[in-house]
Amino acid sequence: MPGTSYVLQNNVVQASTIPTATASIAGKIIQYVGATTNDYTNGYFYECYETATTNVYDWRMVDIAAGSIAIDTRLNDIVGDIATVESATAVAAHSINDFLIYNGDFYKVINTINIGDNLTVNTNIKKTTISDELKALINSTIYDSIERVVGVWDDKPMYQKTLEFDNITSGTQNIAHNISNVSKITVKNWEFISTGHYIVGNEFSNDPGWCANVVEVDSTNVKYILGTDWQTPTLRVVLQYTKTTD
Repeated sequence: MPGTSYVLQNNVVQASTIPTATASIAGKIIQYVGATTNDYTNGYFYECYETATTNVYDWRMVDIAAGSIAIDTRLNDIVGDIATVESATAVAAHSINDFLIYNGDFYKVINTINIGDNLTVNTNIKKTTISDELKALINSTIYDSIERVVGVWDDKPMYQKTLEFDNITSGTQNIAHNISNVSKITVKNWEFISTGHYIVGNEFSNDPGWCANVVEVDSTNVKYILGTDWQTPTLRVVLQYTKTTD
């Protein structure tokens, strides 16, 4: 899957046929190992989720930005509930914000784990869901000039990138963002920064000299309006987008 590294070892829940999505398996994750179809791709991971219609469930492709989902051998041969998982000892080291999947349930590492450490829920691992992790990413502002996958938009990977433009000029201007193969694009956040002055998205100045706003973004340019009182300002803009190549 684009943007994701999967370390596939043991205890991964695999299915050659996607089961019917129901409330009883909501939040479960499987790896599809059947033949690629119009709906599902061999080797990809899918989560059962509740749609916008209450009590109606479906499957969706899942992705995690800037991380990996590790199905780890430390959980081999463990069968049972959370208490059993808590008593497991790690056979591999993992860093904070790594992810583990065991029998379709999703865990996030919240404290560094060394080989031989006991796995303890709410001490070094925390049960979570793909949906919650994606929501946290989407609702946060990641200032990173590196292009990252942060979610899904119309069943396509949604990318995010932070751009900074220094010494921009006043007036109504277009400035190229230089992102290739844009399909859909939107502005998540923007900031104008100058010595002694700062305006962030959704904040406006009544003084025409200090007005500042990002008014539009398209497949080529970011369009902004800037007053004449700004001195050597910087525009920082966070863009989210999909690509025609996905």
